[in-house]
Amino acid sequence: RPWVCIIPQLFSRLSHPQPFVRRRVTELLCRLAADQPHLIIFPSVVGSDAGAATIRDMPHTKLFSTAVTKDLGEDLEMAEDEEEEFEDDEVESQTAEETQAMENCFQAMVGILA
Repeated sequence: RPWVCIIPQLFSRLSHPQPFVRRRVTELLCRLAADQPHLIIFPSVVGSDAGAATIRDMPHTKLFSTAVTKDLGEDLEMAEDEEEEFEDDEVESQTAEETQAMENCFQAMVGILA
């Protein structure tokens, strides 16, 4: 049972940015689910339903925001506002893709358990 101690780390790798890594981790967890379902049933079920909804509903924040001083004028503020809107759209698009990828991983495991 060497897998017992690293199962939480495997689940944490489902959010890895590289699709190849997510796919391999999902395959490994699916093999574990087939052989020893009691080890991953709880994280799989929680992740596939409530966990995915929680991730989807998280507020999106920008880590690096820029501050515009009042002296720069409205033109600069408008340009930065447009840039921020574009960046926000990109972040939302990437977040939606990541959420869908994680949800697919969890659904694959639940499918094995069913």
